[in-house]
Amino acid sequence: MVDLIEKTGFQLTLTVALILMVIIFFLKGILSYIRTILFSKIQLASTRKIRFRLVEGLRDTSYIGFSKIDSGVIQNNMTGETGRLVQSLILYFFTLQNVIMVITYLGLAFLSNWQFALLVLLGGLITNFIFRYLNIFTKKYANRLSQIGKNFQAFLLQNINHFKYLKATNYIAPYQEKIKKEIELSEENQYKIGKITAISDSLREPLIIIIIVIVIIVQINIMGGNMPSMMASLLLFHRSLSYLTSMQSYWNRFLTNIPGLNSVEEMLSEFKKSSEAEKPKIVESIEKIILTNISLQYDQHLVLDHINLSIQPKTSIALVGESGAGKTSLANVICGLVAPSSGEIFFKEKENLADYNINSFREHVGYITQESVIFDDTLYNNITFWAPKTPENLEKFKKAIQLSSLEEFLAFHKNDENLPLGNNGILISGGQKQRISIARELYKNPQLLIMDEATSALDSETEMIIKDNIDSLKGKFTMVIIAHRLSTIKDVDVIYLLDQGKIIASGNYAELYQNSERFRKMAMMQDMNR
Repeated sequence: MVDLIEKTGFQLTLTVALILMVIIFFLKGILSYIRTILFSKIQLASTRKIRFRLVEGLRDTSYIGFSKIDSGVIQNNMTGETGRLVQSLILYFFTLQNVIMVITYLGLAFLSNWQFALLVLLGGLITNFIFRYLNIFTKKYANRLSQIGKNFQAFLLQNINHFKYLKATNYIAPYQEKIKKEIELSEENQYKIGKITAISDSLREPLIIIIIVIVIIVQINIMGGNMPSMMASLLLFHRSLSYLTSMQSYWNRFLTNIPGLNSVEEMLSEFKKSSEAEKPKIVESIEKIILTNISLQYDQHLVLDHINLSIQPKTSIALVGESGAGKTSLANVICGLVAPSSGEIFFKEKENLADYNINSFREHVGYITQESVIFDDTLYNNITFWAPKTPENLEKFKKAIQLSSLEEFLAFHKNDENLPLGNNGILISGGQKQRISIARELYKNPQLLIMDEATSALDSETEMIIKDNIDSLKGKFTMVIIAHRLSTIKDVDVIYLLDQGKIIASGNYAELYQNSERFRKMAMMQDMNR
């Protein structure tokens, strides 16, 4: 530095040294500001990118693949583990930064007194074995902490989803003991990690100082080293020591957060393994639907067994049978939610669905399940799925309200389409939730409408009103109806009776009642129960 100053033509005076110091630290401040802003951008961009990848992975996952993944694990990866992954990235950068500073000061120390520096470095490597041993325990408890976080998220999610039942039966108290246990386990592992970090931080400086003292004694008494060069080297080592301490601290914290990286990688791998193949060909419309030798198997259980049926465009069919007969599974195959294990699906005479983009097929499908789907938002947004409030959309909204018998409900709430419905529709009744679900699909105006026990939560009067409205829609789009109440499917074009995954009879209501003893018994039992 002295030689450099003198080469520029300046004499090394106090004024020059002070000005140089101000310039250096001013430049350091600018670089520090740039670094902080850069790291902030990296952190935000990384978080966004990772969460986008997880959201897109979830979107592309098949329904069967999704059913095998714990929802708590998905939520934990979207929130906690993503944060830990990004934090590990930042800590890794900080570790590298400190490695560079340590190498810089060690290099200067070697220039000052290479023998002294080499001995201290060897001593430092010996202490590193101690810290590596502590790091093994850090990784162990960090992995445990990650698993506990997944369990906690899963239990908490189920507590929220089943709150009504847990509260009504007072099972909420014992269930929350499970949640508390996970919190205690998390706290215990956090404490163990903190304890290891404390041991690591406490031992670091004393061990290095002991090594330096031993090296000074050895070099003076045995190797005949000179004190001035050793003191210069020691000063540089002291500077590198602070960066070494920071480096090891950042590395230890990096190991604490590394399970987040592993967890997110596993989740993305699981999504990829379960993803649906993307095909370029787009389904423009759904016409005749033909199922040829369709079989569906879950693990070793055969759910559908060589199903053959043809659904003419703009006709209505019904699937009936005992619980477990395969009705919902068949409906899921028809609407493209589940790919069959074998067989082919055609949505036109010769257009094989397997050759087309499945999402473009689903664009034309409406699905009403027996579990009402209500989002924590307004009535308008639930029915229109956040469509802008244009005159055209408002007219479609009103028509859907009318067809689903929600006019009285809306009038009672002063025609407020911005009425909040609460989490999972907690502010409205089961029947109202079901009617809103029906209204959403009618607003979509699909070409294929699947109704899986769509009127199960409705009273008889409302059920008959909706049945009449649905009957009025016959001929406008293709309908597949699953119903236990045979009264709701009396007027469909074709009824298919299923048993153990097979179609054992078909025909209209009158034909089945006359020709199928099983169907007749089902109808007579329901007549007796009314």
